[in-house]
Amino acid sequence: MPEDPADQVVAELARRVDELERELARHEQRTEAMTAEQTYLAAASFVRCNPDAYALVVEHAKEAVAAGERFSVKREFEDMRGKVPAVGSLAYRYCNAITPAIARMVVVDVPEVDPYLRRGKSKVDKYFDGTVEPPEPWRGGADG
Repeated sequence: MPEDPADQVVAELARRVDELERELARHEQRTEAMTAEQTYLAAASFVRCNPDAYALVVEHAKEAVAAGERFSVKREFEDMRGKVPAVGSLAYRYCNAITPAIARMVVVDVPEVDPYLRRGKSKVDKYFDGTVEPPEPWRGGADG
């Protein structure tokens, strides 16, 4: 007796679900498991490899301050995906895992953004509050 076509569809869907779950697990390992140092270094690498994209983030942050509006680096990255090309490792092109460090870098460059910038507590805070010396300089300011 031939196999029921519905069974084939169910089997294909189950295979695809397994494939997606494995892909999600790999993604979570790449981002969620990043240490504070890895997150900081990835953000520093992003800024060095993408100075134009970082300058655009800083410019938009300044515009938000001038308009009296809140600003989110994560939202900015989401808006820039597909619109502003990024270079560097594929894992760190507009990766949400680095947005906490990028947000703190923006505050270093543009202190007046601080009250308007949406950010929560982050494992990278120690590199920006003076608790721990950063593993390397990330760049040192919007103007270089």
